[in-house]
Amino acid sequence: MATSPALGGGRHGWPRWMALFIAIMVAAPLTLHAPAVIVAAAGTEQPTGGVPTRSAAQQAVALGEATAADLGAIDVDIAILDRRDDRMSANSSATTPTLSASLAKLILAVDIVDHHRDAGTVVGEPDVGLIGRALGPSDDLAMNELWTRFDGPAAVGRVVDRLGLSGTAPPALPEFWGQAAITAIDVALVYRYVMGLPAAERDLILTPLTSAPALAADGFLQDYGLLSPEVDGAAAKQGWMCCPGGSLYLHSTGLVGEFVVVLLGRGSPEFGWEVARQALTSIATTITNTLTADARLLS
Repeated sequence: MATSPALGGGRHGWPRWMALFIAIMVAAPLTLHAPAVIVAAAGTEQPTGGVPTRSAAQQAVALGEATAADLGAIDVDIAILDRRDDRMSANSSATTPTLSASLAKLILAVDIVDHHRDAGTVVGEPDVGLIGRALGPSDDLAMNELWTRFDGPAAVGRVVDRLGLSGTAPPALPEFWGQAAITAIDVALVYRYVMGLPAAERDLILTPLTSAPALAADGFLQDYGLLSPEVDGAAAKQGWMCCPGGSLYLHSTGLVGEFVVVLLGRGSPEFGWEVARQALTSIATTITNTLTADARLLS
């Protein structure tokens, strides 16, 4: 793929207390009113005693960013949507565009099901198979075929318009779908939209994510982050790419219980894939343990 400027800022070397403080301050909840409309909430609830409370998602964002700062291997954009109350928590870089890698496959799949619904048709079996291959084992050949046939750059634009995404855009070079721009919050809103689709369309997208194999079609081990053995029951789309702008990109996004969790990682190629995979897995484990502990308390 062609290269593009490195995106995102470095947080390497920050002391743990500073990373935790900043993550807490920027993880204020965002309320989703109409679909894909995000409005910043005015502060946090003040219970008796005057001690501010933070939601499980806010805590998870703060702890996830602190874990990333401690490890120092990758920078990570974090967005978490709590589907129980439709509130979004995110870190400060969650609105900064980065490169999609294989998350472009999720966006294209959404446009394909929208296209057929608008036309009053159903997705044919051949395309169901291609979508499944693109989303589950992350098959690039399947994606190439779909991207060409459904005009991938225009498809990205249609999803942006339909969902009101603010930081997502087609790639500058149309053939390089992995260099589409995304943000962590935009990806969370894509999952939010998927969960509101009619059941057959929703399942067409989610079923491959719940059964994604550990070994991707290109031989890459995608059992990291939300698909790692340390995280139970996630439905996830992963992404990886090296090295536009001199960075490697490693993403893990999906559903964990009632939460949408989006982790978009960037790092230096000098660390290598295994270090990046381990780092993103540690971040994902920290976040999901916090979220699942909250779910157990409320059950």
